[in-house]
Amino acid sequence: MTEVKPVIRFQIRDSYFRPADTFLSGQLFRCQQGSGDRWLVKAGEEIAYLLPLEGGGYEVYCSSESYFRRYLGLSYNYAEIHTLLSLNPFMTRVLAFGKGLHMLNQEPFETLVTQLIYVGCGRARAEAAVEKLCQDFGKKCEFSGQKFFAFPTPAQLGQASEEYLLELGLDKRAKVVRSLCAQLNEGSLSLAEIGEHSDRRARRLLCKIPGLYNRVVDRTLIFGFQKFRTFSADAWTENVFHREFNTGAETARDVCAYFVKTLGNLAGFAYLFLLNYKRNHDLLE
Repeated sequence: MTEVKPVIRFQIRDSYFRPADTFLSGQLFRCQQGSGDRWLVKAGEEIAYLLPLEGGGYEVYCSSESYFRRYLGLSYNYAEIHTLLSLNPFMTRVLAFGKGLHMLNQEPFETLVTQLIYVGCGRARAEAAVEKLCQDFGKKCEFSGQKFFAFPTPAQLGQASEEYLLELGLDKRAKVVRSLCAQLNEGSLSLAEIGEHSDRRARRLLCKIPGLYNRVVDRTLIFGFQKFRTFSADAWTENVFHREFNTGAETARDVCAYFVKTLGNLAGFAYLFLLNYKRNHDLLE
């Protein structure tokens, strides 16, 4: 049975929000860009259209206003975040490039699975794989005459065979997805409980899931659990860090510790801005 979603409308008048910066930063893989800065975003089992307004801002047509106000990170004070992060000269350059970048508040399970898919392939392949998962296992929904598929629940995705996931391109990550769904479905793992713990404790619990890459864990903590006293030091981040910051940190752990110690709850935001800069700017290539 297809669930028909209501149409709700609200506006975003925020000079620190730009869909292109936010949706193409590496946080999500279920968005489509139309002509004239028009956007379609799907998250969980919700959907939203964003249309530019004359004079600035966006009109949002969505299935749930409360969901997308939270999802789009509209409660964060980005003027203050920019001010505090710009105290570091290098971050000033990064922030200027992604001024319209918002931190998305995504669901932990969807974040974990999509980032696990993305870590082994490029954005285009990740988007195709995620869309196929939704079509094959997600709930059918309809919004303003547009049919779409929700992101599958652990119970739904748990029906996917290892062979199916391998054909989707997950290689050894297929076993990780299968194991993750099994643990969630049998109750031996609870993402909700993990979210109640401190950033450090939540990371330790996620790291107990066999086969998860460190950067998948870190990105899930930041994008899915909103644990912002977290920084992800992948190979690229370390390279930029050593070239631009010159603090003497040598290992990935040192890099993460530096950002968490100096920025506290803004470390996750710093990582997002750096990730966006890396993905969309060739200055550091």
